[in-house]
Amino acid sequence: MNDYSSNLEPPLCSFASFLCDPGEAQVSEITAYLTRARHRFQIMDAQISALIEERDSLAESIRMHESVISVIRRLPTEILCRIFSLTLPRLAHMEIPPTPWSLALVNRRWRDVATTFPALWTSFGVHTAQYRGPDGLTRSPNDTPSALDRLTEQLRRSADLPLHITIEENLSVLTETFDILMDVRHRWETLCFRGTRSFFTGIEAEMVMLRRICVASRPNLMAKPLISLEFETVLPELISAAYNIMNSIRDKVIPCDWGRLTHYDGAITLTTFPLLLQQARELVDCRLIFYSERYAPQPPDRSQSVELRNLQQLSISITECLAYLTAPRLEELAVDGHVPAGCHTSGGDPNLIIDFLARSSCTLLRLSLLRCTPNFPLFQAVPSLIELTLQCDPKYITPFLPYFFPAAAADEQADDTPPLFPNLTALSVEWLGTSALASAVEMLSARFHMSHTSPGYRKLEFFGLLIDVDKQYNTTKIPHKAKSVFELLTL
Repeated sequence: MNDYSSNLEPPLCSFASFLCDPGEAQVSEITAYLTRARHRFQIMDAQISALIEERDSLAESIRMHESVISVIRRLPTEILCRIFSLTLPRLAHMEIPPTPWSLALVNRRWRDVATTFPALWTSFGVHTAQYRGPDGLTRSPNDTPSALDRLTEQLRRSADLPLHITIEENLSVLTETFDILMDVRHRWETLCFRGTRSFFTGIEAEMVMLRRICVASRPNLMAKPLISLEFETVLPELISAAYNIMNSIRDKVIPCDWGRLTHYDGAITLTTFPLLLQQARELVDCRLIFYSERYAPQPPDRSQSVELRNLQQLSISITECLAYLTAPRLEELAVDGHVPAGCHTSGGDPNLIIDFLARSSCTLLRLSLLRCTPNFPLFQAVPSLIELTLQCDPKYITPFLPYFFPAAAADEQADDTPPLFPNLTALSVEWLGTSALASAVEMLSARFHMSHTSPGYRKLEFFGLLIDVDKQYNTTKIPHKAKSVFELLTL
């Protein structure tokens, strides 16, 4: 105890003392006390501020020292490189691949790893028109020495690994850039290209490593690529195949070794669809966009039915095509009921989907129904689902809500409604209008919010069930668009 604290005994110690009028002696005593007390208060305030500053400094020191011994800093370099290669954005269709400079900003070791790991520098994007960069700013292409130096430096960092190239076609704008890439065309493994057939006249040389090619037409720069192909082994003739894609995909099947095709994403017609399946028996991922035809094609003979024993992912719009296909290892199915104008066929028929799944005897894990009306037998046919996406008229979704959200056992209003999907972990419901959303909110409230074991949305998270009311938003958020949505947020 210091001198100040020993002299801080208050002169007025009882409540009655505060009710009396002070005399001269008391005024002097109280004034002296206030002077000492205020001074002591200032000293204590300064000590508290110093302690807070010391505490904050100590907390920052602890944080920095903990980060030094963190697990991520002590990972072996080869494992860190593996993490980088698996988590960086992949080349997808017409996206211009970014270089991994952001990794170099974390710390010195990450910078050293990022700049010396060749696999991070194998994606190249050649812009021949104005484009929007990752920062959202509009940029113009250039063939300046600095740009060419950056391209050359990236090629050096990529060592001798296969390259993934994205090009927009007006090559006369960036001739020097394209010449540099052409000098290493023997290393091209992936080519994504938007343009016209004249492009291919400049790259007729054999490309011994080319396995993937993605081509889009020039008129609509934002359109999905016309076609995307990936083969299990290299195809030196793949460039000529791409030339034929640009020439006319509607007239014939592209002259490739379809027996080695593993991924097909793009355009096709009902006429060529059976021919593709008969040849491409090694397909793993197949996403079909059907073109309209000027005439009503003859339905393929059902004797042409093909078993794709390795197919794991299938996306299709015209469900009639499922009648000619079986896929015993299928895990993911997406059906878009939209039929292009001019196609003389129906869209998504749930009965054809049921028949296809029964013939395939597959264990389906993910199902997406877009503009396709579901029915109860279809849901009964896929009890193994862990992810379900629905996009259709709300009136077709509301009747199934009791089966999507089984009542909690402790709920006094619980019924015996069995869950359709006992293993479901993700449910995405799109196009859920105001009326249907209100029904969903009521259902959620009745089956989760009133539970005695846990409040509503946390109960959903406990079961691993994610509700995505509007998929244009991040799936971890519920959009603030209506009172009914706000009601959902308050569960």
